[in-house]
Amino acid sequence: MRRLRPLFLVLFTLLLILPSVHAVSQYVGYTSGQAGAGTDGPTSVNYGIGLWLQSPLTGIMSSVSFTTSTSLPVRVLVSSITGTPASTSYGCSGGTCKANTAGQTVTLRDNEALSGLSANTFTTVSLAAPVAVTANNWYAVTFTASAGGGQPVLKLCSSSCPSSSIIDAEIDFGGTNPSISSTFSTITGDLAEVNVGATFETGSSPVSFVTQCYGNCGSPAVTLASTNSTHGTNWNLSITQFYAAQSNLNGFIVNVTVPVARAYTNGNGLTLGLYSVDSSCSNQPFSPSCPGFLQSSQSFTNPSKGNAVMILHFAISNGQWFGVSVSGNFQGLDLNDTNTNAHLLQVAGRTPNTITAYSDLGNRLTGLYGFVQGNTVTGTGPNPPGCGTVQCYLSSFVTALGGGILGGLAAFGILFGLLGGLVLYATRQHDSNGHIVGYAVPMEFLLVIAVLLLIGLSVAGVLPPYIPLIVIGLVAWMFTSAIWGGRHKNTTGA
Repeated sequence: MRRLRPLFLVLFTLLLILPSVHAVSQYVGYTSGQAGAGTDGPTSVNYGIGLWLQSPLTGIMSSVSFTTSTSLPVRVLVSSITGTPASTSYGCSGGTCKANTAGQTVTLRDNEALSGLSANTFTTVSLAAPVAVTANNWYAVTFTASAGGGQPVLKLCSSSCPSSSIIDAEIDFGGTNPSISSTFSTITGDLAEVNVGATFETGSSPVSFVTQCYGNCGSPAVTLASTNSTHGTNWNLSITQFYAAQSNLNGFIVNVTVPVARAYTNGNGLTLGLYSVDSSCSNQPFSPSCPGFLQSSQSFTNPSKGNAVMILHFAISNGQWFGVSVSGNFQGLDLNDTNTNAHLLQVAGRTPNTITAYSDLGNRLTGLYGFVQGNTVTGTGPNPPGCGTVQCYLSSFVTALGGGILGGLAAFGILFGLLGGLVLYATRQHDSNGHIVGYAVPMEFLLVIAVLLLIGLSVAGVLPPYIPLIVIGLVAWMFTSAIWGGRHKNTTGA
């Protein structure tokens, strides 16, 4: 047994000093169980209300949570600030709360439309564009309404809410759809603690969002054919062809793509474009009353065979129309087809700034498409959802112990103590006086339990996957040393 003690010391020392590859997720803010009966809403459609939250780690803000009221918020906006937000204290829910003071400069990091919400429901939205965060920095999670005057869009917290580590946020965004990376100013809020929170994750954590292909993607998307129906298209006439699409997601258009069928060295090429119609427009899209405006374009001269891709980050709302376009340099441009037909539209000019009229070319196979990355809305009801799986319970247990590798090691210590103690208690042996004189189970069996428990925690994802390898290596070394030492002792004794 004396041999085992230094081995365990070495093992735990290695676990503490080696970097953790386990993904960490931590929720900051208020939960569904803390929602109260009161409501709140911004006094202007240009204002966002919510909370300032301090990031516990460096990584991303992957989702936001909030309890809706009788009306529903229309956008979630995440902002950052340099340093700690200046604040004033006020009495709230039987405690002391904080609210940001006016005139502080913030930078908008994310702006996403919301739909699919339900009234009076604790809701989690997985962001389509997770926000990069730095440990100990502050981030405002705010929401806007479709009308001012304090339209009730969020529930207030109950008496369990007051926290000195959370600050009320209210920001004037100067419009209903502010631009990401722009700066804005805080305003004096109405001193109300809303039921809001956010989930922060390390960069190695998986991100949850939805992606959808629009245009002519093929079926299933993306499915290409070896044909190229654009070979005879007379691009010399200065024309642009495009597919119109209506998004059914709130999120971002992340690319426009066209598959080039062969490589070019003769100066031929193409220009990709992205057009959008104002989301408030209810008439025929790409018409004089609802024009399509060019948002981005990129030229490709002498492209290689394969996909020509224009990378984007353009915000789009559910129901909003947009167009993905291509314009060739001159005739002979070969673009791959897909296996499905879609109505291809055409307009005069090479990637014009606006489209107010077009001709319909009918069903065509030209491969031209874009991907929209959207947020997902999950309504979890008035109370937090249950776990239901062993892995989920273990993860929650580790999070309650502080999370990360230290939380995992604490969980291992507690579980090993319980299992080991149970085994020793069940196998204890007594002398005639009732004193414990030993145990029926070999002490090495405790090492087996420890190894199996570490492997189980690693498989469950609450400890890094390299730990079982370290343990197995150390156990193998220990037994090899024991056998070699015993043989050497016998040889010396002979």
